Amino acid sequence: MVITMTKEKRMSKKFIDMQWAAASKNPYITPEEDLERLKLLYPKKYALAEELVKKNLRKGFEIPEGDNYDDYEDPRDGHLTKDLSREKTCPQRPADADHFFSMVFDSDGKFSHAESGGIHCAERPDGSNNCWDDWHTLLFACLGGIKVRVIRFKHDESLSLEECRIEESRKFNSKNGRNLKVGSAQTFEKQVTDAKTKSNSKKTIVVIDSILNDLKLCPTGKTPNFRKINGIVQLQVSYKELLKEKYSLEETKDITKTTLLVQMESFPVVDVSSYLHEAITWSHNKVNKIPLVNENGEKVNFLQSLKDFFIQNRPAGKNINYFVNTSGNIKNKSKQSIALRILAEWNEWYFNMIGKRRPISKRRAREIFDRDLPDIMIDAYFKEKDEMKTVQCPECNFVFDVKPSNIVE
Repeated sequence: MVITMTKEKRMSKKFIDMQWAAASKNPYITPEEDLERLKLLYPKKYALAEELVKKNLRKGFEIPEGDNYDDYEDPRDGHLTKDLSREKTCPQRPADADHFFSMVFDSDGKFSHAESGGIHCAERPDGSNNCWDDWHTLLFACLGGIKVRVIRFKHDESLSLEECRIEESRKFNSKNGRNLKVGSAQTFEKQVTDAKTKSNSKKTIVVIDSILNDLKLCPTGKTPNFRKINGIVQLQVSYKELLKEKYSLEETKDITKTTLLVQMESFPVVDVSSYLHEAITWSHNKVNKIPLVNENGEKVNFLQSLKDFFIQNRPAGKNINYFVNTSGNIKNKSKQSIALRILAEWNEWYFNMIGKRRPISKRRAREIFDRDLPDIMIDAYFKEKDEMKTVQCPECNFVFDVKPSNIVE
């Protein structure tokens, strides 16, 4: 199944990409800069939003009792910024076009100070500042030239820039809720930051983060020269399942890293799929003890053989999407469905390459997938019946391979 992006999604992605491109030169972005990008990408939507906001300016604002509007700050003078850092700890996220326009249109362009509460801004010892929350609200106000109430706090003078970013990330994580929902990749990175501040080096997310760093992988795709890995939740699930299989911590780390490398080296350049990783890990747990050899007759393990299979079949168009193929997955059994396709094709490839026997017989396939997939589905992939069978002569004890059809009971 080929998945195509809608025009709206393409535009949304382009807006985010433009922000990261700008941040690579200067991570401190002003609201006016984001508005200029929105105006360029969404001219009609932007014009309508601007017209709605300006129409409501003459109606006045809902200002919290006791506040003086003259004390509010103008968001257009460039002193309020967001720190869209590409460093490991990122205290801000790219602005989201859909979220911004929804805020404006849902309110019919009427900005309410009473509802917004104010813009949260952190002042750092190095003189920089970061509006660590309420950025879309700030964009809304800036669109109409509306002054805003700014809630500031100053970091301790002894803190480094990285420590300031960590503290702001923690504040955002605890406060966030009413604005744009945080994705799993951003949540993972914030959880890692929090765990590291507590020196919890053995916590699962910290170990996984270490593995990703070693392999130059990033769940958000924002780290320069790192490949993006999609589906961070599935990666965590696979890691925990290895631990349940009674592997030690070091063995679990080694298998996780090796499994990721199989995919990275087999399918270079493209994003790494945690869904494929999950299926390979599941397969490894089922068949890793099968004795295997390569084309030269040298002993290899399952992951080494699987990498050879992927690389040799890549020119035929058998890429990550070919194997993941969500349209062919049974609901709630995605990793088993993907594993079935992988093992079946690898099984035939191995048989044709080595020419002796299939590593997985149909009977063995049913044992592997019996609790997860229906027999009719297993049989559709493991069709062949000419598997060799190891038998022992009752008279001379000689062990040899024969086809099941030649065995006389």
